[in-house]
Amino acid sequence: PEVEREIQDRIKGLAGEELAIFLYPGSSSDIPDDKRLKLAVISPNYGVKDLASQKFLQELLTKHGSGFRVYKNTLVFGVADSGEYEGLKRAVRRLLALREIRNDKDFVKALSEENKRVLEQKLKDAESDIPVRILSTYRQLAKGSKDGLEFLDMGIPTIGEKPNLSKRVKEYLKLQDKLLERVSAKYVMERALAEGEEQKEFKEIYETFLKSPDLPMIESEEVIRSAIVDGVKNKNLGVVVGDRLHYGEEISKPIVSPEALILVSGIAEQQAKGWGPVVETRKEGVIVEPRPVGAKVSRLNIKARVPWDKLSSLVSGVFRPLQQEGAKITLQVEISAESDAGISKDTID
Repeated sequence: PEVEREIQDRIKGLAGEELAIFLYPGSSSDIPDDKRLKLAVISPNYGVKDLASQKFLQELLTKHGSGFRVYKNTLVFGVADSGEYEGLKRAVRRLLALREIRNDKDFVKALSEENKRVLEQKLKDAESDIPVRILSTYRQLAKGSKDGLEFLDMGIPTIGEKPNLSKRVKEYLKLQDKLLERVSAKYVMERALAEGEEQKEFKEIYETFLKSPDLPMIESEEVIRSAIVDGVKNKNLGVVVGDRLHYGEEISKPIVSPEALILVSGIAEQQAKGWGPVVETRKEGVIVEPRPVGAKVSRLNIKARVPWDKLSSLVSGVFRPLQQEGAKITLQVEISAESDAGISKDTID
């Protein structure tokens, strides 16, 4: 226990602040489900290759307490290499033994000056050996992927490298293009919008990257916001904030609020030419075609079958423009849901 406590204390000391660190989680509820980039350092009792460990990691990735984890693409696991861990334990035992000797004042008092210097040097060498061994032990990473879990090997740490576990992990993920600090507007639109989708709120685009393990991780919200700003300037996309469309112009980052509506280039170009919003329910339902802004009607009734994943388009493309016109909106909702596996009572409640 003393050896393991020393190892845990040393890991905490090497954690760094580049990622939020969670040490030895015992269950999925020990790791928050939030938007921070997180490194969960897994207990050495769990290895890299055994099925029980992979099942545990999969549970940490997909669950949060009794519910499901939403922000799966913000979480990385540090998994101990069993061989390196045995070496780490031996090194810690040696360190603790040398400390005990040094703390024995009567024993040290009886040593010659030369032997006292030798003891201090051995203690110093043992201390400096621990951080490198910890980084070597936690050289293996696991993260979510399209097929479940993906394992990555960071390799042996560079000699002279200042020990910092979260910094090492973050830099490695960037090097492997698993964590992006810069993206293009085209890349964002291709990854965050489904085929045929023409618009999405900024917060939904950002959260798509946080939720989807098949996408690269994003360093921060500002990465996506910067891409949107560049996209507006280069006419790769448009941004609607309130009743104002920004397209082909320079805008500041604060303009891209969480509720800002991001439009694909073709739709942004249409609206820039003076045409009203397009709302398409696709497959089933109706299509409300664009009409010149000058045309006015006193009453509008729309009855449509809308896919559940298009509700944000309904809000941004229909409700918000009508609200801006001063219209009083009445909404009647009817929900139908079917599942071959059945829908649990907890979900219904």
